[in-house]
Amino acid sequence: MKLRTLGFSCLLICMLLPQFTVFAQKLNIGSPDKQINLTFDNTQPQLQYSMAYKGKTLIAPSALGFVFDKMSPLDGGFKVIKEERSTTDETWDQPWGEEKTIRDQHNRLVVYLEEQAAPNRKLNIEFKVFNDGIGFRYIFPEQKGVDSIYISDELTEFSFVDNHTTWYIPAYDRMKYEILYKAAPIDNLDTAHTPLTIRTTDDVYVSLHEAALVDFASMTLYGNRTNTLKSDLVPWQDGIKVKSKGQFKSSWRTIQVADTPGGLIESNLILNLNEPNKLGDVSWVSPMKYVGIWWGIHIHNWTFEQGPKLGATTENTMQHIDFAARHGFDEVLVEGWNEGFEKAWYRDFGPNQDYTTPNPRFDWFKLQEYALSKGVSIQAYNETCANPINYLSQIDSAYTLYEKLGYKSVKVGQVNDKLVNGEWHHGQY
Repeated sequence: MKLRTLGFSCLLICMLLPQFTVFAQKLNIGSPDKQINLTFDNTQPQLQYSMAYKGKTLIAPSALGFVFDKMSPLDGGFKVIKEERSTTDETWDQPWGEEKTIRDQHNRLVVYLEEQAAPNRKLNIEFKVFNDGIGFRYIFPEQKGVDSIYISDELTEFSFVDNHTTWYIPAYDRMKYEILYKAAPIDNLDTAHTPLTIRTTDDVYVSLHEAALVDFASMTLYGNRTNTLKSDLVPWQDGIKVKSKGQFKSSWRTIQVADTPGGLIESNLILNLNEPNKLGDVSWVSPMKYVGIWWGIHIHNWTFEQGPKLGATTENTMQHIDFAARHGFDEVLVEGWNEGFEKAWYRDFGPNQDYTTPNPRFDWFKLQEYALSKGVSIQAYNETCANPINYLSQIDSAYTLYEKLGYKSVKVGQVNDKLVNGEWHHGQY
């Protein structure tokens, strides 16, 4: 998120082009340093875009558009109503992060489209071209005769000129993002989470991802033909990808590019495309370090469940408090402190998880008093087992109790590949 502050700012808004009909048109926009060139193409049966880097094609002509449920596709047959261009060069300050001051320098193009045939639906596509890549998003404005939208597929493609090497995590896996990255050429790629990293055959590094993911489905990628990756939105349980009333704005599709792997890490493109900070003053947020009882459980030295190897005991927690006090940690996180960790607790979506009752061997009043005497605090771990229904039914009483105890932080877990109602964690739901 962004917190804008006074800095140097230069914003040039160019005049809108006259409102005339253009049935077939190619529009170009370059990066401020002229190393990247993006082309929007409305001359083909399907909308396309392409991208060049340092004079070489990086993204060949690639499809744009959507397929809907109970509505015809929105992917071609448009006329360009108008185009809008602007240039931005300004700075803003992050509340916290690797860098305090972020430079936002880009050229912007918004293409306003309308179907040539009935029902003459409108679609706007907004492009921003930075020195380190591009972002684009779809804007479906409110329009007559459309009161609900059900997206069944997004047609966005990333067509490369060669079968480059990728590093990726497979999507729709039970372990979600907790998987080692795999290396594979594009044509051997499983459906993959983003960010997906690519090294081209001429040693250019690319990252495909998204920004400003708000009320939309996460984008995964799969190979639908040679050298091409296609958007695959995470679906609802009924198969629909995105549900909206009358209008929608997609998240940004991002293509970061650099000459070195480190250049991708240093890019602020996604920060610049994310929505600005909406919290206002965030000085109350205090970054801190914590140690705790969790890793020993995951490597099976201890258990969540009560028994001879229970990790969340008073004695074990006191040892961690002493360690934290000696080495400058602010808090001690404890997993497995509460009732409800029976055998197979996560497979059953933790119906007995109790967020106000400690296990018999965890004296939380004594432990928090001891922690505070050492300049440390306990941090509660609430494992919902991907059952937000059970968790939300207890959240008021639980957080009231934690405040009484003097806790400052709660870590919330969502173990399970899907939520208790069958929805994916990273879908629009």
